Amino acid sequence: MISHGKEIKVFTGNSNPVLAEEICAHLNKTLGNATVTQFADGECSISVHEPVRGCDVFIVQSTCKSVNDNLMELLIMIDAMRRASAGRITAVIPYFGYARQDRKAKSRDPISAKLVANLITAAGADRVLTMDLHAAQIQGFFDIPVDNLMGAPLFAKYYMREFGKGNDDVMVVSPDVGSTARARAFSMKLGVNMAIVDKRREKANHSEVMNIIGSVEGKTCILLDDMVDTAGSLCGAAKAIKEIGGCGDIYACASHGLLSGSAVEKLQESCIKELLLLDTVPYPADKPKCDLIKYLSVAPRVCRRHRQNLRGDLHLQPVRIGPMLNPFRKTAGVSWLVVFLGNPGVKYANTRHNAGFMTGDACAEKFDAAIDRLRFDALTGICRVGGEQVLLMKPQTYMNLSGDAVAPAAKYYKIQPGHILVVSDEIALPIGKLRVRPSGSAGGHNGLKSIIARLGTEEFPRIRLGVGAPPTREYDMADWVLAGFHGQDAADMAAAVKRAADAVECYIENGPDRTMNLYN
Repeated sequence: MISHGKEIKVFTGNSNPVLAEEICAHLNKTLGNATVTQFADGECSISVHEPVRGCDVFIVQSTCKSVNDNLMELLIMIDAMRRASAGRITAVIPYFGYARQDRKAKSRDPISAKLVANLITAAGADRVLTMDLHAAQIQGFFDIPVDNLMGAPLFAKYYMREFGKGNDDVMVVSPDVGSTARARAFSMKLGVNMAIVDKRREKANHSEVMNIIGSVEGKTCILLDDMVDTAGSLCGAAKAIKEIGGCGDIYACASHGLLSGSAVEKLQESCIKELLLLDTVPYPADKPKCDLIKYLSVAPRVCRRHRQNLRGDLHLQPVRIGPMLNPFRKTAGVSWLVVFLGNPGVKYANTRHNAGFMTGDACAEKFDAAIDRLRFDALTGICRVGGEQVLLMKPQTYMNLSGDAVAPAAKYYKIQPGHILVVSDEIALPIGKLRVRPSGSAGGHNGLKSIIARLGTEEFPRIRLGVGAPPTREYDMADWVLAGFHGQDAADMAAAVKRAADAVECYIENGPDRTMNLYN
């Protein structure tokens, strides 16, 4: 093998090109130029259109549906790179197919995971990087180094922002006995208790729930699994802890969303409130959009794990947990960033300090967007406003760290301060009133202070919503801003956030003067 040089090149097959693009974005690289097609009879055809001699080559390819076609694409691409004298070849396999066939469960069963490992090694891969293998011992099937990255830290950080750490009202639930070790480690990260759903599997992709080990009554439950195939096990476990255990809201997370067969329909009919997946497998193109499914990106995790292997003039973007580009929207050419300030977490919903988040929800409805992709330490979504591509953002940091989410996003999309529109609450204004300004000081708002500090300027526009001052001087300010709206105040605020959404649209389309004339 030729000793690998300074240059890194990333290529992809047809299984998950969007993830490959996201990895390239974090590496400040462009995706390698290669064509992956088929001959008329279905044979895989690979053409590499740039030299790779001596390069550190990464091939991003999940072996998901169509499993065999994607596996052959991976093997042939590895062979093509080896014959082109690549210095080192790393097979980045976010989802490793055939992993469930890792042992002889009965006589005359194949061990397909071992066979696939042999094929990848024989094709010429020097290293394998994968996510959450179905069974950790599969790493031993390879005769080359294997990095098996875990998805649990990504999920843990997401749910700690949602529910906090050590929340006594939250429990982690293992959907079967086989996932107990994974669930136990996850529950320790969250600082909560765990329960187990005991079931008997009658045949592949079918299961019957038998018992629940642990008390989940009245608890918010998080089901953790490594993959969602037909969703039978997950939905069955959710039904059991709801009907038998008497739990509260049910959230679920899994590293690999295969979503085969009628999985999406089962999930929509289930009692699961939200399903969080990693983008190791793209959302099936033949399935209808499912609003309860959200994605987190593994691209930053992949880049961070291999930063010691990076060579040359490579500079990683700040490593942040967040989903990949929305699979239902394109994000190229973002020219505006609209930031909605608030406090993340269920207990802060619809409070005075969350007027910005409330406006974000109104904008999402108005612009037909979903602000649900965790990226740049924020929930984000892409929409079009007046012909402009706009990134909508709800920072998921503490209020006084909002700039830690805004600054990296502005840098990534190269957005100037004049196109960063910040929406926040304003105590000095009566409830429901708006104040539009093209620039100005923070006015005592911790979120605005953080953004000013990180951007290094006050010259960015903002829309502030009045939430009213406390009734007396003696009233505790923290209690006031974290209190909800009631009666007429709630009605006034509901109308105000819709006007604020209209003001966002007007500012992007017509600029500050017309917006201030109409909405101040």
